[in-house]
Amino acid sequence: MKKWGLPLLLIIIAAGMIAVFAAGNKPKPAKPDSQLLGTKYPELARTHIAVGTNTPVPYNSNPPSSGPHWPSPAPWGIVDPSKVEADERYVHNLEHGGIWVSYKPDISASDLQKLTDAFNQFPNSTQFNEVKAVMTPRAADPHMIELVAWTYVLDLDSVDTAKINQFYLDHIDKGPELIP
Repeated sequence: MKKWGLPLLLIIIAAGMIAVFAAGNKPKPAKPDSQLLGTKYPELARTHIAVGTNTPVPYNSNPPSSGPHWPSPAPWGIVDPSKVEADERYVHNLEHGGIWVSYKPDISASDLQKLTDAFNQFPNSTQFNEVKAVMTPRAADPHMIELVAWTYVLDLDSVDTAKINQFYLDHIDKGPELIP
């Protein structure tokens, strides 16, 4: 019995450590849809349309949160206002699990700075180690700020850093295509 006592004890300790490690590294359970920030819209078809054309059917949310889109997404980051593209470009970013932060072009300079600061605080995607978000002005927005993810839109009439960050965390990497 003494011959096997120490090896048995070491095996039990190792098994216990592995169990504790495994239990501590389980992914957090996903929030149910009812607890995610934003209004959920029915998913539209994920068809690609030619660059430069507009969607052949109306989107069911404003800004669009799913549906037909151009074949390649926009680069992640803050888009120069002189280089903003059609909605169809940014819908592809949503399909890849990214977040689109859009704002009315007449937003005050101080609110735009607050929004930019909030955007620059987004953490990297745990899947791809990059911030998967794009920020653009958008004249057609019904509210001062719109946060968009695949099938979700959150309307904001002022900069609410906590909600902006929570929306990003709720929806990052949740699109139908898990690609950078």
